[in-house]
Amino acid sequence: RETAMRSQVRARVIGVQMFVCNCNGVRQRDMSAAVDHVAGCGAPTVDAVYAQCGVAPKCGRCKVDIQRMLDEAMRPALAMAAE
Repeated sequence: RETAMRSQVRARVIGVQMFVCNCNGVRQRDMSAAVDHVAGCGAPTVDAVYAQCGVAPKCGRCKVDIQRMLDEAMRPALAMAAE
């Protein structure tokens, strides 16, 4: 079974926009923009990303993917802080 992260990478490679949050209909490009905004504001929480998208969590299955996206977005800032 393909992991969610692998699906996202494959979707980017072939140019397909997939849904990160099926319950709320939030596509990967919109979620990525929200993640980038939240990461840049210094409030990197999954709930802040939902709020930026204008939705609320429903089933919660996408929380892991959103947290991975946040972790990835915050990695450069954390590396700089560690120096």
